Amino acid sequence: MTFPIQSIFARSVADNVRLGRPDASDDAVADALDAAGLTQVVRRLPRGADTPLSEGGAGLSAGERQRLALARAFVRDAPLLLLDEPTAGLDNETEADVLSAVRRLVSGRTALIVAHRPALAALADRVVELPAALVTT
Repeated sequence: MTFPIQSIFARSVADNVRLGRPDASDDAVADALDAAGLTQVVRRLPRGADTPLSEGGAGLSAGERQRLALARAFVRDAPLLLLDEPTAGLDNETEADVLSAVRRLVSGRTALIVAHRPALAALADRVVELPAALVTT
């Protein structure tokens, strides 16, 4: 099961996390939110993890949307991950927060990370650089 990071649905925060594992308990959702670095953000929401989100996650910053997607991956607990530009479009401070969550997420797992940013490449055991002729925009 995969969802692009932009796939935030008109459901609660918890329900969006549970897209990774529909039977996840409230504690598992809370743990995933914490691992993704979203606990403080969720505490500020009117109904916490039960706060409804709009389609696309309007009202959340780009970094919060990225971390919500990471929380979904944490709750899924898959042994193999594909992360496509998880820090794209983020400022340096937010990038550092997301990198910290990505570091925790990939620990002990096999991960294929598509990235342009050197900070993400630094997480890798092996880096494969594609020639510019193979890269499409």
